[in-house]
Amino acid sequence: MGAPPTLDARPQDVHKTTTTHHHHPDLSHYLSLIQQYMNVFRLDNAIFLAERCVAEFPSDPAALYWLCLCYYQAGQIPRARHLLSKAAHPTSQLLYLSAQCSFQLKEYARAEDALLHDCRHQFKQQQQQQQQQQQPQQPSQSSFEDWILQTTPCPIPNGAAGLALLGDVFRKSNRTQRAIQYYQMSLQLDPFLWSSFQALTDLGVAVDVPTVFGVPKPPTAATTTAKTPLQPQPPSPGLTPIHQNTTLERETSSHTVVLRRARQVANRGYYPPSPETPSLSTVTRSMRYLQGLGGEASEPRSLFLEEEKGDVQSILQTLATVGKAYQELCHYQCQACLDTLRMLPLSHQNTSWVLHQQGKAYLELNEFTAAQRCLEHMKHLEPGRLEGLELLSTVYWHQKKEVDLASLAQHVVAWDKRSPQAWCVVGNCFSLQKDHEAALSFFKRSLQLDPNFTYTHTLCGYEYMANEDFEPAMACFRQAIRTNERHYNAWYGLGCIYHRQEKYDLAEYHFERACQIHPTSSILRCNWGISQHANGKAYQALETLSEASRLDPGNPQARFQRATIYSALHRPQEAALELEKVRDAAPREATVHFCLGKVYKRLGRLDDAMKCFLAAMDLDPKDSQMIKSAMDKLDNPDIDEETMIPF
Repeated sequence: MGAPPTLDARPQDVHKTTTTHHHHPDLSHYLSLIQQYMNVFRLDNAIFLAERCVAEFPSDPAALYWLCLCYYQAGQIPRARHLLSKAAHPTSQLLYLSAQCSFQLKEYARAEDALLHDCRHQFKQQQQQQQQQQQPQQPSQSSFEDWILQTTPCPIPNGAAGLALLGDVFRKSNRTQRAIQYYQMSLQLDPFLWSSFQALTDLGVAVDVPTVFGVPKPPTAATTTAKTPLQPQPPSPGLTPIHQNTTLERETSSHTVVLRRARQVANRGYYPPSPETPSLSTVTRSMRYLQGLGGEASEPRSLFLEEEKGDVQSILQTLATVGKAYQELCHYQCQACLDTLRMLPLSHQNTSWVLHQQGKAYLELNEFTAAQRCLEHMKHLEPGRLEGLELLSTVYWHQKKEVDLASLAQHVVAWDKRSPQAWCVVGNCFSLQKDHEAALSFFKRSLQLDPNFTYTHTLCGYEYMANEDFEPAMACFRQAIRTNERHYNAWYGLGCIYHRQEKYDLAEYHFERACQIHPTSSILRCNWGISQHANGKAYQALETLSEASRLDPGNPQARFQRATIYSALHRPQEAALELEKVRDAAPREATVHFCLGKVYKRLGRLDDAMKCFLAAMDLDPKDSQMIKSAMDKLDNPDIDEETMIPF
């Protein structure tokens, strides 16, 4: 198998199960029958035969593996994990299945131990032997993670899949940096592990997409200029010639390695076969499974696919395009995400997953009509897909479409009452009708089905806010952040509560965190600027609000708040300029006309002030007494007119 002589034989035990021919004939028949009944979803029959098999062959790891796998797929996970814990000599496959069971049971320490205990022991043994043989001038030992990547076969059960599972374990146990490290390691060994890439981008990691998927990097302006001459240019006098191809050669080598590993995975030459049908043993005996980065063995002969480089490259190119779009969406570069998704073939563009991402991008851009179109198309293409329909319910909520939202609620409940998205949609339906107590009850039902459904935690927080019940609202927002630290909506919700409680330091901190996650949101920056001003940081607030206006010139709130600050700083001329732009953008806002009239009064433009007061009275007769009072004081000296009412 190419393993170092110091390694324990355990990672190879499972290979012995599948590559040797000394299975008892009855055991081979049992394993074949169990697999067949699992393939036709007769789990009860498969369990019965697997139990008979273990009774006859109690010490055979293949028999135990299939019995525990039957229990696992039947949902009897504690039973499977208990049997696996009693295995006298667990193979790699048994350890991996044990880790999966422990992970599902949220026993993360046990899952980590199943995957790493033997691996750490092997590493320590090898370190001790190397220290005994090491010369003083030799370099220091490699790290544990480097050793894992370089060792063949990979000492982690199931190699890249085991590393990805470790990433999940570390992520669930709030060890984010280790989770990132192990996700990256799994992608190095298997470039098709989309789940690892998705986890990295969800955690906010800036992944080098072309390098991960082994595709050429798009040319930049600098590289295009450098590569334009076809003939090498003579060096300038007095300068040493520079080899400009070094970076290109390095990238080509990296892409070659990724393609080699991708073909190995695609040809079923990386992951070892399960201890199942002996008929594969004649063709798998010579394969090298779980090859590390240090292995340069020739690729195995293709058994299941034609070994055509183009086929694997086309899949990797698709993953790279989709990955780039998903990463842009996770970093809230929404327009770039939409542009990238349009580069996909039409066959991919017309799928529910792509339409889901497009709808989410449009929703973040506050383009509700486009978001509705994409998400409704997704629902039409795949009516049973409930993931993403909670976003469609939010679109309907913003558009005040009660009938459409009620129809959507009926649809999701009819499809799957056990889906957390279904009750999230129902909760939004009642929220739109201002029935906050009913909305909260349905949101809580959604969380009973999936306690880690971040979006529902946040919606619960906003419902409590609507009831002026701030303590449980803050608890909901904090729980949303625990499940997803990059969920900016929860940071925003906490900032709003602290601002209303006049805890401006905390409000500013939480709005800033939200802006760090979603740096292109004009609304978030506007609220951040308001908190800065309330916290006595007027000039910083002006800069923040200026950036909010730049991000969205159509957002009048940022300019209105700038006018408020200019007025407080006794700079009425700048305040008037800002308010005039707000009036042009929102001509039917009585508040804007009223505030502009007050600024004109401070500038001595009494006729213009009177016109603004009259316009405000026409637009909002309810505040006629306040406006008349301002008109009566028009000729009086301006004593304390810098305070503006909220827009």
